[in-house]
Amino acid sequence: AGIRVFVTGGIGGVHRGGEVTMDISADLTELGRTPVCVVCAGAKSVLDIPRTLEYLETQGVCVASYR
Repeated sequence: AGIRVFVTGGIGGVHRGGEVTMDISADLTELGRTPVCVVCAGAKSVLDIPRTLEYLETQGVCVASYR
């Protein structure tokens, strides 16, 4: 579609207990496949944030943050 930058309030992630249930939002896999810059507030707080970051790293997604 030629979209270079996508802005959203939050992305999905690895759900708590995801290491057992494999409940991982499909958008994380897509972020690893699609050449697009995503700007967002972060992953939803109900998710397992450390595992979400690990999954993104595994998919080759660069994660940058600002405090």
